[in-house]
Amino acid sequence: MEACFDAKMEEIMAIYRGLVFSRDCGLAPCRLELDVSIVVKWINVGNHLDSLSGNVLAEISTLISSLNVIYVSHVPRLTNNVTHGLAKNALKVVDDLF
Repeated sequence: MEACFDAKMEEIMAIYRGLVFSRDCGLAPCRLELDVSIVVKWINVGNHLDSLSGNVLAEISTLISSLNVIYVSHVPRLTNNVTHGLAKNALKVVDDLF
C-alpha cells in the first residue's frame, strides 16, 4: 500500500486489509492478536471513532462482527515472532504474496 501513515495507522490499515482478505477468501478468523495495545483498546472499546482513524476503526468493527471474530487481544511483540518475521520479510518483497 502506497501511503504515509504513522505507526498506529499503519497497524490499523494492516488489520483492515487482513480482515478484508479473510472475508474475500471465505476465511473466518475467530481471534485477532495484535501487538499494539492501544489499537486493541480502540477496537474493543470503540471510543476512538471520532479520531483521524475512526472511519477505518468503524469498518474494522463491522468486519469483526460480520466475520464472527470472538476475541481481539494484545500479545507482546516477542510472543508474536511469526507475524513479526513475516512483516520483516514483506519489506523485501515487491509483489503481494498470499
